[in-house]
Amino acid sequence: MTWDDYSEKELVAILKSMIFVMATDNGLSDRAKNYLNRKAVLIDCTVPLLKKTTEISPLETVEIIRNMSFDKKDIIPYLWIESAAINHGRTYGEYCFDDFEYEKEAVLVLSERCNVDISNYLSNRHEIHPPLTL
Repeated sequence: MTWDDYSEKELVAILKSMIFVMATDNGLSDRAKNYLNRKAVLIDCTVPLLKKTTEISPLETVEIIRNMSFDKKDIIPYLWIESAAINHGRTYGEYCFDDFEYEKEAVLVLSERCNVDISNYLSNRHEIHPPLTL
């Protein structure tokens, strides 16, 4: 599956869900904002598409992700763990949601409401490679 397989609304909802994860304790840091901009470029989003995350409600975000196919949802737990790590100033390494107290709480709520399976990411570590440069 490639980013081209996702609709514009799905991409906006995914980006918005990543913002939810990163904004759980102290809002978005400059590092988190830079990460989101780089991630948006890598998935062929334009800046206006990233700005559309402000136009979509939390309820719409959940609804869009919940209605996505399981194949499309497969990448979301990885993006959430990557977002949590970036929010803590971490870059490359192996992480699980148990490593991040506040983000884990947000992800548990999101995963339940969006019907996203995070079971493999709770205590099993996954290597992340966030886009820190273009």
